Amino acid sequence: MLHRGVYLLNKNPLIVSLCGKESLKALSNEGRGNPAIGLVHLPWNHANLQRMLRMKIQLVVAGLKGVDTYLVTNTRPEDLYRKAFGLKGFHCMHYIYVNENHYKALEVDKKYDAVYTAQMAKFKRMHLAKKIQSLYILTYKIQQNEGFDLHSFCPGLSHASYNKSWVGTEQKNLIYSQSKVGLCLSKEEGPMLASLEYMLAGIPVVSTKSKGGRDQYYENDYCLIVEDNPEAVKKGVQEMIARNIDPSHIRANTLIKLNKERDRYVDFICDLLSKRGINIDDPENMKKSLFHDPEKNFSEIKNLKKVLLA
Repeated sequence: MLHRGVYLLNKNPLIVSLCGKESLKALSNEGRGNPAIGLVHLPWNHANLQRMLRMKIQLVVAGLKGVDTYLVTNTRPEDLYRKAFGLKGFHCMHYIYVNENHYKALEVDKKYDAVYTAQMAKFKRMHLAKKIQSLYILTYKIQQNEGFDLHSFCPGLSHASYNKSWVGTEQKNLIYSQSKVGLCLSKEEGPMLASLEYMLAGIPVVSTKSKGGRDQYYENDYCLIVEDNPEAVKKGVQEMIARNIDPSHIRANTLIKLNKERDRYVDFICDLLSKRGINIDDPENMKKSLFHDPEKNFSEIKNLKKVLLA
């Protein structure tokens, strides 16, 4: 899900979805006098007392400025916290905004035992992959498009291949198809976008135990959760390679999960509209318009006034 802006879901009444406090603040400030309904997604694990309290304060402030907010949680524990704090909303991972058309299994030679897509940040725990000799780190830095130096950032991965500048979705998908396994090594974050991308590209996953929600899409036959140490990660990759799982099975099963969540998301929007006297005759068409190419519905913060006044 993109940050720093909103996805337009409905024009009248205005319904948007967004992720992160910066987008919520912008919607609240720009939308004064223009009532809006905001479906607010969480970029990080909020099954935490202090984080959920801060989120409640942000939602209350938004409400005072005319935004009717609904908190959309990524995990069931988060949803329990949401209910305990008396916040309106529902459980639905923001994976729904991934464009699955960007990722698919390609018929290319496998060059790497494992790939790990992760920004250069300590919480990604790249060092846990150091015992995998045939490894590609697909990395990036926030607000930086080139000049990546993985080997300086993590000397234990001096043997790994990596990209030195930003990689687009087409090249990313190629690297996934050239890899046998996708790695997820953080202990805590949000759902972790790369985890879904791997599976849509038809490659199995080796993950450490985590908080944030990525494991909700896992299936035992093509996803393995291992202990937080390099030897366990290495053995997990070896085991998953030995299973030789059909990529089409991984992708198809992942799409089933994704579509079920999209159905629930659209049902929630339809219910909001129904309570305002608007009935949607074709929810499936709404689903297609929102998620077939979700980027087309996204507006950056700088363009919010156009969305609110359209």
